[in-house]
Amino acid sequence: MRHKHEQESNGDGSRVSDQRITLIPLASFQRGLEFDYTYIIKSLHLHTQASWTESKPKLEKDPQGRAANPYLDQSDLEKLFREHVKVLHERCVYDFRVLLSDVITSEVAAQETEDGKTAMTSWSTAKRLLKSDPRYTKMPRKERESLWHRHVEEMQRRQKLAVDQEGEKQAETRSRRSVDYGKYLSGSRGNHE
Repeated sequence: MRHKHEQESNGDGSRVSDQRITLIPLASFQRGLEFDYTYIIKSLHLHTQASWTESKPKLEKDPQGRAANPYLDQSDLEKLFREHVKVLHERCVYDFRVLLSDVITSEVAAQETEDGKTAMTSWSTAKRLLKSDPRYTKMPRKERESLWHRHVEEMQRRQKLAVDQEGEKQAETRSRRSVDYGKYLSGSRGNHE
């Protein structure tokens, strides 16, 4: 980006145009424009399913004209938009997973409904527990159940791992006891001989 300096005096009172040019580092200038545009995008309070074609007209209506910046081409604008929506989606996924961890605990999973379902065996049962939380409604509908399935699978994997580790500890303890008992028996036999 180039800026011309103001006119300067020639010494005799006449004005001479200063032809020196100040160069602003392009990368810095570009980041500033991107920051302005990202600020506009954030002000729209988009959802994770927002599309470029539906949002572009709203962006163009910015009263300060920041979206119509001639230094950012359409591909840059669209890229910034898509990156913002991606970040929104990642945040929603993270928040939804935290919600699942907060609500679908092993204690809750052990509670059966009248028809024998639990929050780990039935999406509809889990959904009833999750629906009232804003993190549930912000998550796109088509992804909720698959994230719940992953959460349930992870809980089952951790439970199985804990059971397996406990079984190994018990087997190890039994093995040590039998070795110790064998040593005791062999030691007591040696005393009698």
